[in-house]
Amino acid sequence: MRMPIAFALIALLYAAANLMPLAFFWLVWPRAHATAPLLLDTPYPMLANAGVALLFPLQHSIWTQRPVKAFLHRVVTPHFERPLYVLGSGLGLLLTALLWQPLATPLLDAPESALWAMRAVFVLSIAGQVASTMVIGTHHMSGVDHTVSWARREPVPVPAFREAFLYTRVRHPIAMCQLIMLWSFGTLRLDLFLLAAMWTLWIVLATTLEERRLLHDHGEIYAAYKKRAGFLWPRLIRR
Repeated sequence: MRMPIAFALIALLYAAANLMPLAFFWLVWPRAHATAPLLLDTPYPMLANAGVALLFPLQHSIWTQRPVKAFLHRVVTPHFERPLYVLGSGLGLLLTALLWQPLATPLLDAPESALWAMRAVFVLSIAGQVASTMVIGTHHMSGVDHTVSWARREPVPVPAFREAFLYTRVRHPIAMCQLIMLWSFGTLRLDLFLLAAMWTLWIVLATTLEERRLLHDHGEIYAAYKKRAGFLWPRLIRR
């Protein structure tokens, strides 16, 4: 009985981890002209955008707090805490794209050659995020491993950290690639500048707090790793 339920959950996790973020990628895709609002149409677009821009960061930051995770482990067991987080993150990105209010007037127009260059940077940033996720374990990050272990009545597997690919030069390559993606403007508009600025502040703050947790959990091992790899930028010369 557990296997059919597990397959259904895996399908939902696949959609949340891979399909829902596509709407957000389309929102920030470097383009020459703004798209029309999809769901929400308000006379105060920037105020609405400021609220919408908080949806994903708040969901992500609250969910990853230790007391919240401990509570969810008691309520839904460790097997379902990560899958629910993945679904919530996918919905957060989808709602951000659906509720966003693009502004037609650009602050800065990019020439066609620059537009294609920024698109190339955008695609490379997504490829970097995907590759960095694969180093950690795609199935673990998406919650698939948790669902399969629940179906098999096994403990949740803990992936081993591998200092590979971008992780040899930067400690948080996924966050680094997200920042590159956010600032890969084709045409600079005020609404996208607001989104990039708010999310940059959140990513830097959240990653700094994550650093403290990792240093507390792993001690000298992580302290030594900090000397070999940069924070949110690659360290070209390894110590």
